[in-house]
Amino acid sequence: FCCWLIRMRYAFPAWPLLVAILIAPCGGAAAPELPTPPSAVEPLRNEDLAELFAAMEASCEASQEVFRPLSAGQMNWRPPDGSHTPRWNADHMTGRQLLFFSQIYAAIDPETHRVVDINPQQMPADYEAAHPDWTGEQEATQMQAGSEYVRGFAALLEGVDLDTKAPGSRWTLRGLRKQMDRHFEEHTANVKKKFALDGWPPQ
Repeated sequence: FCCWLIRMRYAFPAWPLLVAILIAPCGGAAAPELPTPPSAVEPLRNEDLAELFAAMEASCEASQEVFRPLSAGQMNWRPPDGSHTPRWNADHMTGRQLLFFSQIYAAIDPETHRVVDINPQQMPADYEAAHPDWTGEQEATQMQAGSEYVRGFAALLEGVDLDTKAPGSRWTLRGLRKQMDRHFEEHTANVKKKFALDGWPPQ
């Protein structure tokens, strides 16, 4: 396991934080270890697929920019209406992206990949943060690590029809990319709205 962590560190600079969240309980269960991605990610040959990933990565990066300035206290702030904390939104976005793509990767290469489900509980009262002391910067780094994992194995998708259901998934790759774009935008917009609410904590 230690050797696996060392290889992971050199594969992607953000991996140590993702490893931390993956081996921590989330929603009552520990997630499986992830396979080591390639040390050098080659450009995708399929131009349409490459464009899909570039768009999804841009949406993830735009979300990260909103979270990075936030303090741990701001990440944990629960609005007066009882809705989710900013931290839940960050954990949820990472969790869904990892779940949907690991399902596809596991179906294509089950000997190497397993489904990774670290989705937090959906109801605000049931949510338990895996890392309540993390700042927005750390959460954003985790989001980036999740994006890097997904991109690291995108070569498995070469040859998969973008408009038919992907292996092991209810989504087409084109539909999943659009869903991820909407998901990042929706939850990031929800967090930005909290900044204007009464009681939003100072930095």
